[in-house]
Amino acid sequence: MALQLVQVNFKARDSALGRFWAEALGWGVSSEGPGVTNFEPLGFVWPDPVAVCVDVVTVRTPKRWSTARTSISAPPPRPTRLS
Repeated sequence: MALQLVQVNFKARDSALGRFWAEALGWGVSSEGPGVTNFEPLGFVWPDPVAVCVDVVTVRTPKRWSTARTSISAPPPRPTRLS
């Protein structure tokens, strides 16, 4: 089974950043609550793996990092036994 990225979550001081990127990309915008902006390609139906959805979530005091880092870790697939 392959790992497929389907959603990304960004934290920002203002969720309007999500509306900006949705407009820049020509994507649709929705929200599941105050301080959350979701954007995805127009006509996209979750969880279709043809695109990556983006959530921008407002945080009051974002942590300060020296550099922006992203890490995705997954264990290697287990070998299957042939009986």
